[in-house]
Amino acid sequence: MKISKKVQLLLIVSILILVQSCASVQPLMTLTGSVWRYRDHDRNYTLSFLENGVLRSTHPNDVTPDNDKWWTSGDTLYFSFNDRYAIYYGLAYGSSKIKGEGRNSKKVWKFTLHR
Repeated sequence: MKISKKVQLLLIVSILILVQSCASVQPLMTLTGSVWRYRDHDRNYTLSFLENGVLRSTHPNDVTPDNDKWWTSGDTLYFSFNDRYAIYYGLAYGSSKIKGEGRNSKKVWKFTLHR
């Protein structure tokens, strides 16, 4: 079976795009004991990822800080506030940046974490 030059070029370009997109997302590093700066469209605060999935934050609207949690699944970080009212998930981009999305029953937003 002979593949045309056009199909070969399309396959090469597709592979390069796939490799480039995979190269930007990094495996999730160990977060336990680390402190990160959170930023979204209207908030900035600090997150501390403690042992056993305990999350501490300086979020101004966190009214139930004793049940804030974080966990990972594969390369994805998840964390939640206020008895899971807001849930976040993100992917690591290098060792000092995590980008993702937060959501609650009313809206969805983008966020970034920096070390």
